[in-house]
Amino acid sequence: MQKLTILLTALLFTAISTMAQVTISKDDSDADASAMLDVKATDGGFLPPHMTTTQRNAIISQADGLVIFNTISKCLEFSFRGFWYKNCAFVPTVTNIITGEIWMGRSLGVGQVATGSTGAVAYGDLYQWGRDTEGHEVRTGSTTSTIATTTAP
Repeated sequence: MQKLTILLTALLFTAISTMAQVTISKDDSDADASAMLDVKATDGGFLPPHMTTTQRNAIISQADGLVIFNTISKCLEFSFRGFWYKNCAFVPTVTNIITGEIWMGRSLGVGQVATGSTGAVAYGDLYQWGRDTEGHEVRTGSTTSTIATTTAP
């Protein structure tokens, strides 16, 4: 009976430990209480999966919040409601040589530098002031031709 009690106690502790948070660190510190996964480092970072746009688009039923680094757009991208959103860490700029003013060199959502007037990838996304980014801004997303009935977003 005592062996059974010890075995059950060991199994209980094993089950409890599998529900704990996970920390990846070099200092064996505990995970933050609010995190399921806590990556701690002072000499390195988190590296998400690297893939092309074609490989990304082959992911079936991607979860909201899924993150990848797109090797074509050179952007961190995340999925939400079936659409991919770019979060580029850089914004190319253009400086006016006469006034010194600095302007964005591209529109938001641009996938590449324009190589001509027919390169739709260089057009950027379609944003509407006050409207959430629910997919309307993606040129390949579904849009509606319904005219708004009010000016309020």
